[in-house]
Amino acid sequence: MLLWIKTPGESDGNCGTGAGSSAGQFLPQVAYDLVYGY
Repeated sequence: MLLWIKTPGESDGNCGTGAGSSAGQFLPQVAYDLVYGY
């Protein structure tokens, strides 16, 4: 079994949440939204 854990706010690429971001890029607003449930 493999469990993949990422840093909160790390982009998966152009997934709709971080438009225009590249995979692996840290997005502070995405991290904030994940932590506070937005």
